Amino acid sequence: MNKQINNIWNHDMNTSSGNLNIHEDVDMIKLDNMKIIETIKLLTYRKKIFRMALLVILFLWLFMLTNEFKIQAQSNPKDINNLIFFLESIEIDPSLHVAYCQSIDCLNHPNTEQALIAKQYCDISSCGTGCLRRWPDQSTYVPTGAGFKAPEYINGRNFGQDDAEKPCFVPDGLNGHPTIKGGPPYGTFLHDKYLELQVPDIMTLSQDFSIFLLCKPIDQTVTGDWSYFGQATSLLNHKVANNSLNLRISGTTSTVQLSTNNSVQLEQWQLIEIHRDDLDNLSCVINSQNVTNGIISRSGSMRIGYLFSNFKSTGNVAMYGEIAAFIIYDRTLNTTEREDVRNYLNSIYDFRTLSTTNFNATNLKILPNPTTDNIVIDNSTGYKLDSLAIHDLNGREIMFVDLNLNSKLPIDISHLESAAYIITIKSGINKVSKLLLKN
Repeated sequence: MNKQINNIWNHDMNTSSGNLNIHEDVDMIKLDNMKIIETIKLLTYRKKIFRMALLVILFLWLFMLTNEFKIQAQSNPKDINNLIFFLESIEIDPSLHVAYCQSIDCLNHPNTEQALIAKQYCDISSCGTGCLRRWPDQSTYVPTGAGFKAPEYINGRNFGQDDAEKPCFVPDGLNGHPTIKGGPPYGTFLHDKYLELQVPDIMTLSQDFSIFLLCKPIDQTVTGDWSYFGQATSLLNHKVANNSLNLRISGTTSTVQLSTNNSVQLEQWQLIEIHRDDLDNLSCVINSQNVTNGIISRSGSMRIGYLFSNFKSTGNVAMYGEIAAFIIYDRTLNTTEREDVRNYLNSIYDFRTLSTTNFNATNLKILPNPTTDNIVIDNSTGYKLDSLAIHDLNGREIMFVDLNLNSKLPIDISHLESAAYIITIKSGINKVSKLLLKN
């Protein structure tokens, strides 16, 4: 490039009229030279950016892949110690576990316990898409008792129903996944639909425990109170009058209201959790919200042999809604482990997108408002309140009350200046904010 400039310069210096051309040519070449250099720089810069972008994309992809694997591995309930019972509907194989036969021969089969699935009776009139004969337990428990055990399973408790009245199999009950539905007896059959364990496989939880039940209860006002699961005098009961959960443990003399009024939402999928710690303190959580009805302590053995009911007697009303998963540990899971189970179930069934909550402004009232000294929280959400915070209109926190430690009502705000405030009430991940006027 410099040689070209020198040649032009020498040529024009030998011509009497080339002075103007010399400067114009030199300027043009310099301009072209600058453009070439800038173009090269721009291409080099873009190439570096492109390489960096590829590296970032590759890094993010590897990060997401690695973490997705870790999350799935960590959140699988089978990877958490002390798992003793694990049912999930996605493990049901319709060709192995669902009965469709409605012939008289199947109804009157002489050995329904040992009968193959093709010979298991199903009342198609009430269960049009089949009846569940067996629900595979994915725990590592090895059965010791007699009874039919499907050859494809080497572990797990013998769980299902060989009687004529079996729960219904619903192929797409929850976001495209199957569910199991209870119901009343049909025709001349004697008991509600339920599932049961073989007697040697009945679970006895004598110490701390954690139980998870993913279910959709329905309105059973006509039947009265009904049971989710249990074994005779041990049971989780639904009280129709106030849609609360009531628990009775063997060895105790009475049933205790475990969850707050209206904590159970009918016709909605929800994950119900019951935990007992090593001090015998009980807690109840529904869809990640603590709904425990005060401080409850119960010792004794929680026995579980039935799902949808607590006993096979005709006098016990079963749950008529649907169930997708049932998980039991014979120890109390810690906070991280509980969240792992929740996330796992939601990753499969995506039930959180279908659930709604009563925790809203309509069901939470601040009384009186306006006020001069005290306020009372009128809580009809069914959820236990965690905290209350008051902010001024600039967002500065003026007052905070931990409702877990101090549930005393009314709440004294007489020391606040006369002004407008924002009061925020929290329960778990939910919160409601309201305008409060202090006179």
